[in-house]
Amino acid sequence: MGIRIGFVGLGNIGLPIAQRIVEAGLDTVVFDRREEPCQELKEAGARVASSCAEVARDADVIGVCVRDDAEVREVTIGPDGVADNAHAGAVIALYSTILPSTVREVAHAASAHGVGVVDASVSGGAAGAQRGK
Repeated sequence: MGIRIGFVGLGNIGLPIAQRIVEAGLDTVVFDRREEPCQELKEAGARVASSCAEVARDADVIGVCVRDDAEVREVTIGPDGVADNAHAGAVIALYSTILPSTVREVAHAASAHGVGVVDASVSGGAAGAQRGK
């Protein structure tokens, strides 16, 4: 059994990152509030979750690429968030452009569940994500 990848946030940057993961043949589950990017990734081979919590339960590494600090907190440490639902040993990769204090806040909350957090910067915006940079 290989590493299972989850991805939350399929916007201008998150969608191309998730597409590259699916195209690499990795077991991938995705979630976004919008149906269109989820359907696009489903057609490419990803599974679509009904919530952030479901993504976390089905993944070993969970990428989060949402708009801002408030949304990062919502999907990671909010009700039904990724941190509370991920298994011990899982890792959350934060792709969003957020404050270091938010990364520390999420990391502190996740550590209570044995979940790691990394700040995973993306260079070059949407074009960089599409190129895998």
